[in-house]
Amino acid sequence: MLTSEDKDMKGFTWAIAPAMTSLGYLLILLVSIFPFWVRLVNEESQEVFFSGLFENCFHIKCWKPRPLSVYIILGRVFLLSAVVLSFFTTFILVSFASQLFPRIRKHNFVTASISFLTGACAFLALLLHALEIQSLRTKLSPHQFSVQWPYYVLIFSILLFIVAGSHNALNSFCTHPSSIFL
Repeated sequence: MLTSEDKDMKGFTWAIAPAMTSLGYLLILLVSIFPFWVRLVNEESQEVFFSGLFENCFHIKCWKPRPLSVYIILGRVFLLSAVVLSFFTTFILVSFASQLFPRIRKHNFVTASISFLTGACAFLALLLHALEIQSLRTKLSPHQFSVQWPYYVLIFSILLFIVAGSHNALNSFCTHPSSIFL
């Protein structure tokens, strides 16, 4: 049976991870719909292009690789996976925190694993887009590029999921230290 001190700690503990994953979900969702990740300037013609993982560029010139490279295709897959996983992680954490569903035996370990996987998918999407920009700069005429705010927001959301996953893993280890993987 939980004492009043355990209930307070449980409420505080479960308020941290759902808040971080909810914010991370909203940030990943915002980044995924925003098309301007990188601003490219052709040094010869002074044309300005924008690049992102998706091609909805609102009446301005976008750099659209034809045919789509493996980096862009895999980046899209990983970013969409991160959006789905972040929603799933947030839903699970909020459901467990509000006791909407009964807790499973290893709920902290499960949510930690999904949080780490979400962060890894978002990181791979960011890395693949950066590799595409590097490939573009080496293949074509010289381009100056500047990273736009979605890169920084995505990095912050990756850190949120890593911290939330670490928090849940630590909680899992503190709750059941001898049977963490059983």
